[in-house]
Amino acid sequence: MDLAELNEHCYSLPGQPTAILYLTSYSLERCGFCLTHQQRQSLKPGQYRAVIRSQLKAGNLTYGHCVLPSTTGSLDEILISTYLCHPSMANNKLFVPLVAAFLYESVKKLPTQKINYRFVFVPETIGAIT
Repeated sequence: MDLAELNEHCYSLPGQPTAILYLTSYSLERCGFCLTHQQRQSLKPGQYRAVIRSQLKAGNLTYGHCVLPSTTGSLDEILISTYLCHPSMANNKLFVPLVAAFLYESVKKLPTQKINYRFVFVPETIGAIT
């Protein structure tokens, strides 16, 4: 493909020329490359070969869900939602799911619950959308 066609599949941030954009597409069937704007601007006219090996197919969304029902029959509910999806979470974001798990254990031990508590552990973005 020529540079003009390649550029239709490149994503960068002109206002942050050294940053690499993070772009996810759940609702559009598209592919592309995220790069710094400086890298994008440095691409020379000519022919390029792009190889992307991927496939769209039916699958499953795995998530955790639990409700601690009220002991009073109330329909009121508190939602505690967190996400589990990135391998790096063990290093920087594991505390939020842990707090939710400890909160679940604390609420479960209460002798009475005036409202329902719903705990949801989902993959980021697509889990919340679902």
